[in-house]
Amino acid sequence: MNGQLAYEHVEDFSSSKKIGLAKFRNTIAEYKGFHVSKKLNPVFPDKDFTANFNKFLTILENDKKEDPPLLEKVIKNENLTKSLINDKIKSLEKKMLDLKIFQADITHRSTLSKLNKIVSTIPDFSVLEAAFVIAKIDNPEIETSFYIDEINKMKLKLASKIKPDFNIDQKLRTLSDFFFLEKGFHGSRQDYYHRSNSYLSEVMDDREGLPITLSILFVELGKSIGLDIYGVGLPGQFMAGLKKDKGNFFLIDVFENGKILSKDQASKKILEMNGRTLVDNDFLPMSNKQILIRILTNLSSIAKKEKDSIGLIRYLDAILTIDENSHEERGNRIILLAQNNQIQKAIADIEYLLQKGPKELDTEKLIEFKQLLLKKASPTKE
Repeated sequence: MNGQLAYEHVEDFSSSKKIGLAKFRNTIAEYKGFHVSKKLNPVFPDKDFTANFNKFLTILENDKKEDPPLLEKVIKNENLTKSLINDKIKSLEKKMLDLKIFQADITHRSTLSKLNKIVSTIPDFSVLEAAFVIAKIDNPEIETSFYIDEINKMKLKLASKIKPDFNIDQKLRTLSDFFFLEKGFHGSRQDYYHRSNSYLSEVMDDREGLPITLSILFVELGKSIGLDIYGVGLPGQFMAGLKKDKGNFFLIDVFENGKILSKDQASKKILEMNGRTLVDNDFLPMSNKQILIRILTNLSSIAKKEKDSIGLIRYLDAILTIDENSHEERGNRIILLAQNNQIQKAIADIEYLLQKGPKELDTEKLIEFKQLLLKKASPTKE
């Protein structure tokens, strides 16, 4: 039964007797290859047949011709041949899957390397370029240079609309008309938590996105016409800030088509949104690294909600590429790596925390977890 001898019995069977399986209660079972005979033919190929089959395949692959005597054996034992072919198919499928996983890993490492190169050059690196590289984490086929060129064209067109005597208000009005009306950028309301809204490439394609991705583009264009504009990461709502003169600034809600808010109006909005009372530090310009990490945190939240542990690992990889001292994220990655059987990578993260982690770290528990992982990686033989 299913290739294995299940029962052997000697009895004189007459024509009136039947052989079969007895049903027990209401159990439902299915059996394949159920045979009863005085002598059962082999279901699985033995060493000799396997050797002959492999020899037949080798000749066929190398010489592009069939060996007649071997072919006769192969045809004669059709079921055994099918079994060997199925084994080879499964083996090739596994190799193909392993290669695809390896290819994806190489691509991911290459993306992280590009991201690291950008954020490690100068403090005032191009947040725009880095944001496009982040989009490549899930969409490695995109060409960042294409989108950079498109934005440069937008800058030239916007600049042609700015007259030499324009003041700050006139420049901002021209920017808003160009961005929202002419180019059609708007906040995503139908599917706010879709990952596409965090990919700057797709924000460019679809003309819709989250407050943070829309603000990145808005700020980039604003700077190109001389505005002192920057990103402000308010809790629960990313906005753009614009300095008018010393000590005076206002906020621009890019998600709401460029609505201008005072500090007090923005504070009231956030209080109504999430109950958070803002302090002066909340209105400070966000650094480029903080902006990128906020994008990745948004993506991480979506991946966590969707129970996409592999995607979540990718985003944590990127966060730690930008800031290796993101200890909480490294701790989260340790758990995810262990759960996905990436033991050696998890151990490497534990060793990093033991060497460079914060003082309040519970090193005893961390060491204990490391020992458990080492035991899992090298199970004892019984």
